[in-house]
Amino acid sequence: MKSALTTIFLIASLLVLNSAGFLPLKTSQDPLVDGFRPPAVPLIVFDPYMSIWSMADNLYDDFPKLWCGTIKALTGIIRVDGKPYRFMGPVPSNPVNDVIPQKSVRVQPTQTLYTFQNDKITFEVTFSTPTIPTDLDLLSQPVTYITFKVSSNDGQTHQVEVYYDQTAEIAVHSTDQVVAWSRPASKNGGPKYVMSMGTTDQKVCVRNGDGVGIDWGYAYLTVDPVDESDDVRTVIANSTVVRNQFAQSGTIPSQDENTYPRPASDNWPVMAVMWSFKVSPGQKQSRFLTFAYDDIYSIDYFGTKLPAYWKRDGKTASAMLADATQSYTQRLALLDEFDKNHLANLTAAADSKYATVASLIFRQAFGGCKLVWNQNTSTPWYFMKEISSDGNLHTADVIFPASPIFLYTNPYLLELMMVPLLAYANNETNVQYNLPWAPHDLGEWPIAFRAPNQQEQMPVEETGNMLQMITALTKLSAQQQQSYDSLIFPKYKNLIESWAVYLTSGDGVLPNPGDQLCTDDFLGPIPQNVNLALKGIVALGNYVEACKIKGDYVCAVKYDLYTKNYTAYWLQNANDSTDGVHAKRQYDLSNTWSLKYNLLYQYIVGTTTFPTSVIENELAFYIGKQLNTYGIPLDNKATFTKLDWEAWIAAMAPNPADRTEIFERIYKFANETPQRVPLTDWYDTVQGTQKGFQARTVLGGLYAWMLLQPTSKTTIIA
Repeated sequence: MKSALTTIFLIASLLVLNSAGFLPLKTSQDPLVDGFRPPAVPLIVFDPYMSIWSMADNLYDDFPKLWCGTIKALTGIIRVDGKPYRFMGPVPSNPVNDVIPQKSVRVQPTQTLYTFQNDKITFEVTFSTPTIPTDLDLLSQPVTYITFKVSSNDGQTHQVEVYYDQTAEIAVHSTDQVVAWSRPASKNGGPKYVMSMGTTDQKVCVRNGDGVGIDWGYAYLTVDPVDESDDVRTVIANSTVVRNQFAQSGTIPSQDENTYPRPASDNWPVMAVMWSFKVSPGQKQSRFLTFAYDDIYSIDYFGTKLPAYWKRDGKTASAMLADATQSYTQRLALLDEFDKNHLANLTAAADSKYATVASLIFRQAFGGCKLVWNQNTSTPWYFMKEISSDGNLHTADVIFPASPIFLYTNPYLLELMMVPLLAYANNETNVQYNLPWAPHDLGEWPIAFRAPNQQEQMPVEETGNMLQMITALTKLSAQQQQSYDSLIFPKYKNLIESWAVYLTSGDGVLPNPGDQLCTDDFLGPIPQNVNLALKGIVALGNYVEACKIKGDYVCAVKYDLYTKNYTAYWLQNANDSTDGVHAKRQYDLSNTWSLKYNLLYQYIVGTTTFPTSVIENELAFYIGKQLNTYGIPLDNKATFTKLDWEAWIAAMAPNPADRTEIFERIYKFANETPQRVPLTDWYDTVQGTQKGFQARTVLGGLYAWMLLQPTSKTTIIA
């Protein structure tokens, strides 16, 4: 049997091949569960500021919102033979009371497909974002396509007008901010119609923190006629005037308003587009528009502003829009193929319920990140926001639970996440880092400024996280002769070894951590934390493997001895004598327990620090005694859990039935939770209610099972 990391590489390679149309995997069933009700539906999701969702059963029930609940109004109306129907948004102050009934919503990894239908037509609306992890140019493009398709279902020809608008809310943090608009000249064979909006007070990368909307850069809406006869019109004007005119007459004003700049809430200016066409029986009419957002600069890294990766060669917004328009057909075909094959892989590895939830969180995981260009090092860097739990920039213990989705889809992305933290800890910034353990974060999104003594200190947690992720990249690089750690070694070898020195530095570290915080910091500091000790010991064992790969056998022997001693201590002292088959929550507390998710990276890297009996006993205890309606609690103190850690536990389950049992409950929670927010990772396993957090990247941890599936589950492995 090949190692887990070999499996990772082969699966990732398959994704690359499949995205080009090779090696299609087929499944006899629909990979998505019919009738699944997402707690929120991704619409425009490609970075932490452009993370816009529908948080209702139907697209027309409410306006779309930023992940935190701030309205980012998108409105859609369709007229059929002169009668208007809403399909998106409530359309306030507008006499459009009827809706075209929504029949289904389907959330694929890179696309969301809505279907509406009445007695005359079928109407499809698709939001497509080119989130292809192996194509950095596509991944970094701040673009979402919205496609409208209309077909007759009663055998008759129908006159149809389709209308879409978006308010200036898309480009402001608060609606009292003043905006202006323009029609930039289309260049390089770009779209015929280009509209743009942005604030007049462009303070780039100044506003920071959580629950914050972007108020710098410019939103774009572009459209190109299908052919010379295509009746497409655009306007920038008062929302009520434009929507009312369209609803009543099927037209929109012919001239843009020139009363600007003005606050976004002053008569709610919108960028609007409409098409008019006939639909004949047996015909499907298709139109599309492109939404894009140029943020000018994306990250302020200790005083150096870093642009998005797509801008690295001086590419302008105009050129980006032209490329997006010209490549629409090819990109949509690529996304269709990627989604089909990605879903087939997920379904083959588990089942349709697992595939449905893993598909839902795909854009959520990538949408919390930003790929930028570091002009000083001439390399891309990949940053993550700690969404909804502090708003920190690039938190190590948030990258860690999310890491499986990056290891699965493109390990290079995880390397690009490691480097900004390593550079900071290595004193390559204007802030002196003087702590012996790995850093927690860099600042508040999107600004890196954090002094080491201002951080939330998690010494064993973050040190263990960094060592484990770096070792996984090193192991993969060695096995596949790839360069997934060439930006890390040899440059940061001494820094990384210093973290191993910290883990072996004595009392209060390993094998018995002191009164430290772990990543589950909402629990407060946990003295003698058995699961935290597990993380540190596994990390040290994995570091031994990295030393061997790099040829440093003196280092390997040294830390292997520490690892063996610490493991023996853990096995003797963590065991709960009340039943003798599971580990305690704290060394000093009998009749306690906690999810031992920190074993996962031992399985990812393929080390044998702890015997397999540890996870076997843990799973038997969880499934036999602790399983609730919506999952397994995090520990014995409460009924809430973390979905990412449940997924890690499920991935390690030796018994497939146990894994299925856990994934079934995760699906049930996602389908039934009453909170309509982008899927939370912190929830109550009895009530199915959200405790906190939403839209977080950590749900990339659902892909842990994709890293560990047996070779027999992957069709391309002999």
